[in-house]
Amino acid sequence: MERLDGYQVSGTEIVFKGAWCCVNEKKAVLLNNTGHIILLDKELFNSVVNKRMDEDLAFKLLQRGFAYVKGLPADDYEDDIDISPQFFMVDFTNRCNMDCSYCLRERDRQNSKPRIIDYKMLDTIADCLSNYCQSNGIDRIVIQPWGGEPLLEKDKILYFQDLLIERKVNAEFSIESNGLLLNDSTIEEFAKRNIFVSISIDGYQEIQDYQRRLVGGKKSHPLVSDAINRLKKTEKEHTAVLATITKYSADKVEDILEYFAVELGIKRVKLNFVHKSSFVDNESLCLNPEEISDCIERLFYKELELLKRGYQIYEYNICTKLRNLVLNEKADICVCRGCNGGKKMLTIDCKGDVYPCDVTDYPEEKIGNISDKRDFIQMVQDSLDQTPYFMKKHDDKCDTCPWYYYCRGGCTVHVKCAGKPAGSIDDIECATNTVLYPLLVKLILEEPDIANALLEQNALELI
Repeated sequence: MERLDGYQVSGTEIVFKGAWCCVNEKKAVLLNNTGHIILLDKELFNSVVNKRMDEDLAFKLLQRGFAYVKGLPADDYEDDIDISPQFFMVDFTNRCNMDCSYCLRERDRQNSKPRIIDYKMLDTIADCLSNYCQSNGIDRIVIQPWGGEPLLEKDKILYFQDLLIERKVNAEFSIESNGLLLNDSTIEEFAKRNIFVSISIDGYQEIQDYQRRLVGGKKSHPLVSDAINRLKKTEKEHTAVLATITKYSADKVEDILEYFAVELGIKRVKLNFVHKSSFVDNESLCLNPEEISDCIERLFYKELELLKRGYQIYEYNICTKLRNLVLNEKADICVCRGCNGGKKMLTIDCKGDVYPCDVTDYPEEKIGNISDKRDFIQMVQDSLDQTPYFMKKHDDKCDTCPWYYYCRGGCTVHVKCAGKPAGSIDDIECATNTVLYPLLVKLILEEPDIANALLEQNALELI
């Protein structure tokens, strides 16, 4: 991406603010500092470069946030995120029936020191959420039961949903599970209750059984793949899987995506890179930034290949960041405008302690307790200048990065687990964005039909 300097449009009071640009022989994409793009044909782009744009184009740039009227605020940067948590993780247990090689939290592997939420605490949390929603006019929240393996506490999850229904809280339940406890009756009950389940599986048998074994060391792939096939019978095309990419599996990422699309027939996938853990020695499985960049590029082109072969498969991070570019959506609380932990999401643990993200294993990040005489918004406001979690992440290279508006320094949890000082940037997100966003811009320019397919709507057009 190259930078165009700003200037006042001749004969008008309109000032072009400048923009990042990417050009091919027919079209150009302009990107501004507030995450908006505009797609121009080459003739219109040249008029911008040569400072000879007509009034019509100048007005369209004004509408899209690429220009402002002289003497009025320029609205250059959209930095503040409103504090309004509406995504809540509830930590039901630290027990798990798997023993993954890269585990990212303090689990109870031997059931010797289990942390399990009790029914009384669920009642209290339900009351707290009900009061919060009523007091702040919030008409919908998302609940993610968390673990360990959350389905070890399935009955409590259902109990909690009933509590919220009784209190007239409109709560969407979404569970990430290893799938081992997903029998037909559970799948059917979840479907009736509109509880969405996604299953973690790192790839085909060799990869899954290397990275994600059962407690005791037995292989997990046959059980997990069976759970996915069971779920597909009910959820059909909405079945989603999550995969963790490690140094072991990174060079096989094309085969993994092929397996999901062709063998499992999955349309919704999300691939995340493993990060360092404070609780297991997984550093040998973590990729360096160069390896992440290479893996992202190969994953991107494999996604396009599968789409062109007729497989409807949508990798979450690719699709979400494309929507960032084209639609300027804030669809994800982690990757659309940087970390929104605390501001858009909170985690509540088994004792009612409140955290800005899934950092319940780190007591220093606690921002309150549901027994406090403060609502969630006040807890976050009181913690902004006190809790390391909320420190702004920035590096000198961010000043000249076109993608910083989306990234804002990346994931706070990644930074913490890597042992870097608060305020450092997340190397994983940086390496991902500096490769993926340029590829997406190139896709918009050169293959708009594929871009529209990933967007699942016809959103691209020339002005």
